[in-house]
Amino acid sequence: MYIPAICVCDFITKGTTPANNELLAEGDIPYLKVYNIVNNKIDFFYKPTYIARITHETKLKRSKVYPGDVLMNIVGPPLGKVAIIPHHFPEWNINQALAIFRPLKYLDNKFLHYVLSCHATLERVLQETKGTAGQDNLSLEQCRNLLIPLYPLSQQLRIVTKVNQLMTLCDKLEAQLKQSVGDSEKLMEVAVRQLLNVDTIVADGISTNTTMQETRTVKRNIAKIHSYDGEAVQLNLPLF
Repeated sequence: MYIPAICVCDFITKGTTPANNELLAEGDIPYLKVYNIVNNKIDFFYKPTYIARITHETKLKRSKVYPGDVLMNIVGPPLGKVAIIPHHFPEWNINQALAIFRPLKYLDNKFLHYVLSCHATLERVLQETKGTAGQDNLSLEQCRNLLIPLYPLSQQLRIVTKVNQLMTLCDKLEAQLKQSVGDSEKLMEVAVRQLLNVDTIVADGISTNTTMQETRTVKRNIAKIHSYDGEAVQLNLPLF
């Protein structure tokens, strides 16, 4: 069963952009922009910006956000940048390119985070997006009408646990693949050096036996390289 996001969120709105002279290098309230969402997490300390508390409490009071709120960018491309507000600060504020989703108590914010991160959630409205050339915009109405799967809270938590496990597995796979590429590059470097050594040996007139031994070593290294490049990396994967 799917229901509109507005039915499972207490609050869905977008941020506000203050005047340039109200954006501060240091201040009371952290102010978030789309570039602060990195790998679907908040990275505030990448180009940090602040606003004064008086601006937060007056001009930008409707775009206050709190730890646990879910943010999604509504100006792209790409759309689909989603993050949960962390507990680094008790209050935050956001610009107009971000929307706030504040889930009700029976909707887990991590579950909502994963749902909004899923392309299928946005797919239905992507054809309706409006914006200037090369830009995609989601309206607040579209955000409020995004369809969210409705599960009991206990099932939401099980889904979140399973997705976390899969994400951890993906990180391990990526690390192992990077390691295999690194090993392949090292072997290639050794092979090239030994090939250059063989050329030097021949040019200097050193014995044929030495040259043949070096050549065999090169061939073994090249064979190892082909093994890395041509065969799948063997991994011990858990069964689900």
